Amino acid sequence: MAEEKTETGQAAPEPSERLVAARIKFGPFIRANPASSIEEAKEPGGHIRIEKPWGDSSVAIIIPDEDDALAAALNSVILPERLVAIWHSEEESLEVIWTALRLSKSWRELDARQFDYTFKKTTHKCHFGPSSEKLIEIARHTLPQEQSETNHRNIYEFYNYATMSEEERKSVGIDLPKSFWISDIKWEESSVIVLLQNLNFFLTYYDDLSPTVVILDPVIEPGNSRRRLRYVHGNVPNAFSSKPLNPNLLGFWSAADTGQPVMRFILYYRIIEYAAFYYLDADVKLGLSQLLSTPQLANDIEGAIERVVEIVSMNKLDDIPRFKSIVRKAVDNKLIWREMTANKQYFSRDIKFDGGFTIKSPLHDTETEENFCSRGLDTMCDTLRDIRNALSHGRDLKTGSVLTPTPRNLDKLRPWVHLIGTAAGEVVIYRHIT
Repeated sequence: MAEEKTETGQAAPEPSERLVAARIKFGPFIRANPASSIEEAKEPGGHIRIEKPWGDSSVAIIIPDEDDALAAALNSVILPERLVAIWHSEEESLEVIWTALRLSKSWRELDARQFDYTFKKTTHKCHFGPSSEKLIEIARHTLPQEQSETNHRNIYEFYNYATMSEEERKSVGIDLPKSFWISDIKWEESSVIVLLQNLNFFLTYYDDLSPTVVILDPVIEPGNSRRRLRYVHGNVPNAFSSKPLNPNLLGFWSAADTGQPVMRFILYYRIIEYAAFYYLDADVKLGLSQLLSTPQLANDIEGAIERVVEIVSMNKLDDIPRFKSIVRKAVDNKLIWREMTANKQYFSRDIKFDGGFTIKSPLHDTETEENFCSRGLDTMCDTLRDIRNALSHGRDLKTGSVLTPTPRNLDKLRPWVHLIGTAAGEVVIYRHIT
């Protein structure tokens, strides 16, 4: 057996008897949930805990001295990395972790909601109902470890229910924990995700206020992560100011900050597209400026209107040249170069997506900043438009190839989301001077 080593390459200390015993006792859980591990706190007499349950570092399960009940619960479940849920292996049912708070008036009827959903020839019995004892036992020992993009898997309300007295629960609005149950689920992540995506549609199709099953982005291994530069200008300045920015562009920007990769790309594209729609080239701006500066303008309103129509008709750029023009005026080539070189290995090769859609490499292996900046951003704009068409229309209009929203495609799309996000931010700031 290979010797365990620390991050510095030194031999790791021998695990304690408590740790060895825990790894044996919770072995079935670890084998079924390989993203998790059982570790011992470094301080003397520290607790044993399960790190990254659900593959999520924002929570940990603390193993108590009396651990039979916890072991029985964990050894018969899978904690899906992309779901706020647990899968019960014996019953082959999915329990979506919902809430342990008192229901609002609009959601009280959900307590009694149940229905059959048939998908791919299998009928799944679905209902909102009391959470399982296994979930409550797991929640009893699960604590937050850091800030979370997953809302700590909704577990904190359930932890409060499991650890508070009845009087304490009432004082903070804790009620009987509730889950959403789906029967006859054979665990295979990709097929379950497809089922849930379809089910989510019907949940909101029939009831506009219905809660849906949260489906998280796939976990990207650190070595494959497409990273975005954190600071667009190297740091956060000590002071900055601005004129009021366009509220529509701010709305798109805010929505893009909370969306999935596909939606983020489309909303960033919409920022540039919106600004491009109102773009006027230099000749038109000069003509209007001269007209509006005419001292006797008020004496001939009708003639002035005709002249405005004549000047604006000079602005004959169609959508694509407008898009490129505003990117040229608002976006600094060097910012795009910095973003590309942060993922240079990715941008230096053709990328083929599931479905056949392909992006040609925007960089050469020997590309320099000077050469890239001298070429301008027109090619990038063309690629952004092709991606937008593949996402919005289901297929690329030029080639007929498809960009399907698979986890692998979402990972491949991320560098382009980062890139268009950088461009869109510049357009939001500098649109008024283009």
